[in-house]
Amino acid sequence: MRGLLWSHRSRKKNVRKPGLETLESRELLSVDTSAAALALVPDSAVTAQAVHSGNWSEPGTWQNRIVPTANANVLIPSQISVTLDGTTNPLHWVRIDGTLQFAPNTDTNLIVDTVVETMNGTLQIGTATSPIPAAHHAGITFTSNGPINTTWDPTLVSRGLVTMGTVTMYGAATTPYITLSQNALRGSTTLVLAQPPTNWHVGDEIVLGGTYSKVNQDEDLRILGIQGSRITISPLAYSHTATNDIPVYLTDVTRNIVLQSQNSTVIGDRGHVLLMCADMVDIHYAEFLGLGRTNKSVPINDPQLDANGRLIPGTGTNPRDRYSVALWDEDDTGPEPPGYVEGSTVVGSPGWGFVNHSSVNVHFTNDVAFNVDGASFVSDAGNETGSFDHDLAIHSVGATPVNFTDPARLDLQDFGHEGDGFWLQGNGVTVTNCIAIGQPGVGFYYWSKSLTLPVQDVPQSNAPLTGFQNNLAESCRYGVYLRYEIHGGTVDQFTAHNCVTGYKQQYSSGITLQNSNLYGTPFSDYGVFLPVESATGFVGRNLVISGWPVGFRFSEECSQSLIGATFSNNQYSIEIPISIQGGRRITISNVSFAPDTTRGHYDVYWAYQPEELLTRNINAFFAPDVVLYNNVQLFAPWQSANFVPFPRQDPEAPPIPSALIGMTNLQLSGAYGLVMGGIISPPAISGAPRSNGTTGVVVSYPGVMTLSSCWHTNQDYGYRLSYRSSTRKGTSVSTLYNLQSGWNMLIVTVLGSRHAFFVYEGF
Repeated sequence: MRGLLWSHRSRKKNVRKPGLETLESRELLSVDTSAAALALVPDSAVTAQAVHSGNWSEPGTWQNRIVPTANANVLIPSQISVTLDGTTNPLHWVRIDGTLQFAPNTDTNLIVDTVVETMNGTLQIGTATSPIPAAHHAGITFTSNGPINTTWDPTLVSRGLVTMGTVTMYGAATTPYITLSQNALRGSTTLVLAQPPTNWHVGDEIVLGGTYSKVNQDEDLRILGIQGSRITISPLAYSHTATNDIPVYLTDVTRNIVLQSQNSTVIGDRGHVLLMCADMVDIHYAEFLGLGRTNKSVPINDPQLDANGRLIPGTGTNPRDRYSVALWDEDDTGPEPPGYVEGSTVVGSPGWGFVNHSSVNVHFTNDVAFNVDGASFVSDAGNETGSFDHDLAIHSVGATPVNFTDPARLDLQDFGHEGDGFWLQGNGVTVTNCIAIGQPGVGFYYWSKSLTLPVQDVPQSNAPLTGFQNNLAESCRYGVYLRYEIHGGTVDQFTAHNCVTGYKQQYSSGITLQNSNLYGTPFSDYGVFLPVESATGFVGRNLVISGWPVGFRFSEECSQSLIGATFSNNQYSIEIPISIQGGRRITISNVSFAPDTTRGHYDVYWAYQPEELLTRNINAFFAPDVVLYNNVQLFAPWQSANFVPFPRQDPEAPPIPSALIGMTNLQLSGAYGLVMGGIISPPAISGAPRSNGTTGVVVSYPGVMTLSSCWHTNQDYGYRLSYRSSTRKGTSVSTLYNLQSGWNMLIVTVLGSRHAFFVYEGF
């Protein structure tokens, strides 16, 4: 193995000096993927070696003038350039220390189990000045010889292309996707495009995007005829109609450079592509067909080796990082040249499609991923930079039910398995002008937590979300879903169309959703959904929200704002749930509601869900809850004087003090200083939005008293109550209380008035 392993971190571009080094591992259990790949292709196992630069088919290129035969182990040494000028015999492996290039003037196909390119190697399939012309095809076919031999390859990195040097691919420039100029109805055999595409041909595989939220209706088709902007196909099974000025999209996923699996029906027989020096990758118009051996329908099972480097039985049944095409670059010594993947396609994968793994400055542009069941476009670890721009993720059946927090996967840091268009582990990769269609999970998912040991040691990023702009989610379960975005940021110019939920965030703060359009259907639920623990400092600005059962649902807690929005054709345009935390403040301004006299419609609907509080903190029932609408205030129906907060004991909820049951707000105020929402609603005024609550003048709240001792405890005896108010910094009551299981009502007298606090015993 001497002479194979060049230094990665110390190399300079264009000046490569050899030097032995143990590459730093960042994978599970310190498996060094580079070393593992190189160990597969030692000098001692070579059976065919190039000795002169020349064509593959010429005997003079090879040692002993023997062109590599079936099952050969082939070496292309440093300083040697071999040109593939046809189809090879099925080979075991090829190691590229020099150059392997594909002739552009004929059809070529390298048939092989494993290709390993070392640090100084070059793999070239077309160039910028001489791409593979449309009349010819170039490919690599990864053979299927049954299960991988784990004695030879205990880490299961073989059966694919693993590169550590330069990779260049230039196929014929092809229009990646296009829109229809006319709706395509069920039974139609002609598609009319907005403009003629480039390099679309009879026999190409095309995919027509569905436009129905309830059932996936993307259609996998073949071009039967093409003339200008008109394409002939077999009869359509569904209608594909443009609404709300959102067009129907059609993509051609066929390219004339194809890397494919000989047998894609058995996951273990598939090939994969791992490009370990992303800054040395330049790929244009290539197809990655039937690749990927990581199966996202089941949890990851990485290979683990014993002290002798042998695979431990029962491990390695589903290793991560065996994806359709993954770009790595862990060189952290300074700025990197950009890596590019443009106009390329991934077709059919049980795991992930295009993957950026810890790479710096990698750009995926005009790429298409079709039928990828895990996630189509991925930034994997959280420290990546670069971009996804004008990329299309279309159609997935979803590898698992939509369960983002599956406990069997969280400890493994096994994410992106629901059928997602774009999965982002951090904010360093910009996402612009991208489209996600027919995703059973999420169109655009940000799980903004960097991976941690033992899988990956990546510094946490403090970068806000700043690079998300002008993206479309069509007919997905969720359009955008943010999670753990705690450093703020902006989602700008987003469109959700025919999704079940347009936009959702959890455990996020300081997010602005702006200049966005969200269009729902009767099968949808929320245009914007802000659940519990999600909305600190949220701002919605300049939104169009139409066609939803609930257009915009505020969170049960935190300060939130909606500034400028147009609502139409929603059952409830704005929904405000009961507050579960004292001090909630919602501000709504400059919104317009289209006239709607539909029975059951409300511009503003207050959702009374007391069970949300009874299992949390009853004190929040009575804390000030402020909702401002332009220059007036909105009041919930449960803030009226005659409302009875607790008409009965809910047998499904923790027991509450019997003294509360059956009392109105007015009675509770007089007896204990308690009112739901902090104040009884004033007389209603006119000119309000249509609501199940009331609108009144902006009110001033009486002095607020807040429990400062813990509201939940296991302390049965001797509980000391302390509280604070707007006029008192803090007061502890001298009386010690004995608590019963469930909710306890503790009453204190302050300035001659009684006030009740609630403490739950039994947590």
